[in-house]
Amino acid sequence: MKFFTNSILVFLFIASGFSALVYEILWIKYFSFILGNTTYTLSVVFASYLAGLALGSYVFGRVAKKNDNPLLLYALLELSIGITCLVLYFLFNYVIKDLAPVGVLNNENIIPILQRFLITFFILLVPTFLMGGTLPVLTKHFYTGEAKAGLTVGGLYGINTLGSSIGCFVTGFFFIRLFGLSKTTFIAVTITLVIGLLGLLLAFLSKRVHPVENNSAIQVKQSNFYPATAYFLTIAFIISGFTSFSYEIIYARLLAFIIGNRVFASTTMITAFIFGIAFGSLVIGRIIDKTGREPFVFSLFQIIIGITTFLTLLFFNDFVSLIPVIESSLKLNVHWQYIIVRFSEAFLIMIIPSFSFGAIFPSVIKYLNKNIRAISISIGKAYALNTLGCITGALLTAFVLIPALGTFYSMLFISVLSVVLGHRFLAVHWERTTARRKLFSVFTTAALIVIMIFCAVHFKKYPWERKGMDLIYFYEDSSSLVTVYTGELGYYQYTDNTIVTFPIGNTAASAVQRLQAQIPLLVHKNPKDVLVVGLGYGVTTGAFAEYDSINMVETVEIVPGVIRAVSLFREFNNDVDNLPNSKIYSGDGRYYLKHTDKKYDIISSNVCESDLPGSASCYTVDYFKLAKQKLKKDGLFCIHFFGDYGPILIKSLKKEFRYVDAYLAYSQTLFFVASQTPFDLNEDLINARLTRNKKFREDTIRSGLLSYDNLEKRRIFVSSEFDQVMDIKKFPLNTDDKPILEYAFNPNRPNIFETSY
Repeated sequence: MKFFTNSILVFLFIASGFSALVYEILWIKYFSFILGNTTYTLSVVFASYLAGLALGSYVFGRVAKKNDNPLLLYALLELSIGITCLVLYFLFNYVIKDLAPVGVLNNENIIPILQRFLITFFILLVPTFLMGGTLPVLTKHFYTGEAKAGLTVGGLYGINTLGSSIGCFVTGFFFIRLFGLSKTTFIAVTITLVIGLLGLLLAFLSKRVHPVENNSAIQVKQSNFYPATAYFLTIAFIISGFTSFSYEIIYARLLAFIIGNRVFASTTMITAFIFGIAFGSLVIGRIIDKTGREPFVFSLFQIIIGITTFLTLLFFNDFVSLIPVIESSLKLNVHWQYIIVRFSEAFLIMIIPSFSFGAIFPSVIKYLNKNIRAISISIGKAYALNTLGCITGALLTAFVLIPALGTFYSMLFISVLSVVLGHRFLAVHWERTTARRKLFSVFTTAALIVIMIFCAVHFKKYPWERKGMDLIYFYEDSSSLVTVYTGELGYYQYTDNTIVTFPIGNTAASAVQRLQAQIPLLVHKNPKDVLVVGLGYGVTTGAFAEYDSINMVETVEIVPGVIRAVSLFREFNNDVDNLPNSKIYSGDGRYYLKHTDKKYDIISSNVCESDLPGSASCYTVDYFKLAKQKLKKDGLFCIHFFGDYGPILIKSLKKEFRYVDAYLAYSQTLFFVASQTPFDLNEDLINARLTRNKKFREDTIRSGLLSYDNLEKRRIFVSSEFDQVMDIKKFPLNTDDKPILEYAFNPNRPNIFETSY
């Protein structure tokens, strides 16, 4: 009976890890609607999630010690998680989502960041607090004595983390795409409640007493336990948590150059990292019980982490340059082949450090448990402290290290820190180590650090080289690395590895970007106030600002580095950052729309592709509705659609706007002008506007708009024609709840990770 019960529990704990990651991904998505889709928001949401886990682990580690039926307590925790997550879903959708925004234009100010952290922490406190208690509580149920502490802790932590990696993969690739956010939430809640109900059944069928922790007659052998070592090992475990999440953030930045910036890319990276941790915990959990040298295992893997991450940094550019050669030789032609290959590439880079982080956890818990009578307390305390380190690592790396040092030197700093951390226990125990051995350990570690720093500085290649291009600008902060290169087609601007828009200079890109301003300016009766969402090269904003009747053009750009680079393109954007009627803000454009009380004559949505994280939320019915609410009576909403999802986007736009006209921009790309009132294209008025302003006239000549006839020829569809031509009724809507474009496989883009030009 016990074997049957424990086998079922193992499966339930895998499912528990699965549902936990489903919740986490869903919450990050929900909070992006509430607090904005910036790196700052994602960081504080993640930190709040971890803070709840840490608190729950610490508290329930002590609660479990006094509980004689931990299985019953575990079942009640899972049931409570399911109920609170269901309540939280309704809270998100019917209360919180419509609350006033916080700190929209002051992302770099500590006050709004703290406000966001407190908001998310208290919203997520109950479910994450309960989640944090599941590992120490269930560990007590399985615990059979100190001799198998590594197997118990490593096994449970490993299988739970394995479930988490599966949950991340399935949610990112399937659940949200197929079911949407609401149905995915209900799936996760159902899984959690079933886990709780089955746990209740097993609890009533199992014996209630766990003599290992409750029988005071049992004495734990402590011949190889040293209080000083335990103290420093605890400190080191906190720092290890710090480095683990620092690495995860930095790897996300690095791997963007391999797997792109699409949602599948981030899913691949996180899944590979978590899977490595699960694998390491499961393997070392079985071995550590036989070795009895936990501090040495901890130090060994810390040094391995430092060395392997340093080598990754040193040779990353060479690895990236080999990827096209490898993939071309494999002759990939369907999306699943790309998924497998890119997952393998990410896994290859991260497997050693992620395996090592997984190996550290059971090693530390086993050693600390030698001096603590209850396994639940030792694991609860250690897990909580390690998680606090993770929180600190996530926040400091995002807000301090990367902005101050950049990705390259941040990675070098963390790699050196890992080596130093491992050195503390390399000689096994300080209490039994000779002075000569200590001196040798210090010397070899110092030499290794000097070699690492010298090689990093001497062989530095960052930002990474691009064949046939010359780097002229780069700026890096927590949101992204922004680079500008010159090449055959002119200027190329990238955020991480995604090109901002088509190269400008030796292409027609600047003319097309001017059109996005000129068309609504000519169609609107008397435009005064304009909002542009997305700056890019600043060409569209500059074209708006040069028009004589415009009082003010406000532009919102989510990436600060793009704003800093706009002065490089003055010959194309009319020196937009110095125009008196132009204001550029740093923030999430959608969040800004929700924040502002102003009404606009024209809102131009100038964001990236509809399937990229962040920009994808500016192509949903909910976004179109928000834009409609911020328009004046005769206001116009302008947006460009390109790619293979035209009918879905058109149907979503027409859901909110009664009148929609489409103008040809360039091949496979249309500019849409939408309004709640009919369009009245007056030929005489448009021709007069084209000639009365010299600067505007020069811009329209570059764009090929010489007269009313040129404008009319570009108008290829009007509202009444869309249903006849495309039969859009059969296509689904793209909504916040079911963002099918962001999570869809593009059948006409063989490489689903590719976002570069």
